[in-house]
Amino acid sequence: VTMGGGTDVDAAFEWQISRGGSGNFLILRESGTEAYDPYLLGLGAGVAATLILNDRRASEESFVLEKVKKADAIFFAGGDQSKYVSRIKNTSLETLLKSKSINVTIGGTSAGNAIQGLYIYIGAFGSAISDECLQHPYNFRIDLGPALLKSPPLDIARVIMDDHFVTRDRMGRMLTFMARLLQDGLCTAPTVRGIGVDEATALLVDHASGVATLVGNSTAYACEASSPQVCMRGEPLTLKNISCQRLGSGDSFNLYNWNGTGYSYSLDIVRGRMLGEPYGLSNE
Repeated sequence: VTMGGGTDVDAAFEWQISRGGSGNFLILRESGTEAYDPYLLGLGAGVAATLILNDRRASEESFVLEKVKKADAIFFAGGDQSKYVSRIKNTSLETLLKSKSINVTIGGTSAGNAIQGLYIYIGAFGSAISDECLQHPYNFRIDLGPALLKSPPLDIARVIMDDHFVTRDRMGRMLTFMARLLQDGLCTAPTVRGIGVDEATALLVDHASGVATLVGNSTAYACEASSPQVCMRGEPLTLKNISCQRLGSGDSFNLYNWNGTGYSYSLDIVRGRMLGEPYGLSNE
């Protein structure tokens, strides 16, 4: 489950609960409260519990590892993805989560969405803004790396995730992230892909088929690009021939063959200026 932040999507949690056999549903947080527990029980979870990872030591504690081992569904709450990275990366918890992701549905919203996929925008230096990214693709706020979870099939699809997508106008920054991944050699494939999910919206991703189905009130975007024409310090970004698909309620997208039922369109970025409608036109 990849959720874009804002209002939680009941249908997404109900789907994840069902996939977990209405068993043990575990929320992982970097801060916050146990507010999800009664909400999940009301949606049909057999057991709901929250673990707050206050520091890196928590990712080695036997109590935490045992809770994760017994979980039938795992969901990362919103917050600060850089804290998830600093507290989980290269720990026993990271190893366990990767093994669980093979046969247990792992989801997340906002920051919990960002840590899925193959690559991650870490966000340790504050939130990157689209206009700033397009004009300055090497500005200090852009810190990228291998993703924490590398959840299948998002890892196989070579995806970087973004959230609050339309609400906070993040198309420009996600495309800049994609250009940087290619330019800096973090992605060695001919193309790189990004998925942006808006608020109050989620993609339900089936591991076996690779099909992601949209639920919620807004849209999600699947974009692909090859190497940028200009991506360097001191110069605005130029990235051409970007292919995107806009997904609305009920649309589906196959991550393995990178095609879906949404509205397809293309974009160009020339000297930091986006040519075309960033979020596509209505397909209704």
